Amino acid sequence: MKKSDLPLAPNDGYFGLIGHNIGPILDTAEDVLAVLLPMIPPEVGKPPRTGGVLTILHPCGRRLGQNPIGWLQDDDDSERYYKFSREKADRLHEWYIREGHTSSAQSALLLLKKFPGAIWTYHGVLSFSGLPATADWALCLAVAVIIGWMPLEAAMGIAERDGDEYFSCLAKALGL
Repeated sequence: MKKSDLPLAPNDGYFGLIGHNIGPILDTAEDVLAVLLPMIPPEVGKPPRTGGVLTILHPCGRRLGQNPIGWLQDDDDSERYYKFSREKADRLHEWYIREGHTSSAQSALLLLKKFPGAIWTYHGVLSFSGLPATADWALCLAVAVIIGWMPLEAAMGIAERDGDEYFSCLAKALGL
């Protein structure tokens, strides 16, 4: 079953798609992840990355969804990815309001486990955790472009500003 077949989310009358059904966003994230995973080099002594958690926030900060994408390897990873995805989304929402930040890379503090991996659009915040940090937000940027939440030029600008490691290759592979 595709995630777009899931029951509808409550309709808040805001921006159509997210007010009715987040399933198409989740399906798009699954498709993007399938293209992105082979681009990520294996880490020494660790199993390959296979998925993570996508958090979607309404522009007002209300959580619309937090869902697994791909395959989460164990409960520890799952719990950590849910926590980090939520933290990135909430932090970016706060920093967008305070300073106009458009990606969580702008407020990342790695020593405090405040990682990049979320992006702001006028339609909402997309946050992912489960891959290397620059791959997390590359996935979010690609999803935002595909679903029409962000023009490709804006996504490329964020990627270039914040240290593009994956997005330009991902965009090319997806035909964006």
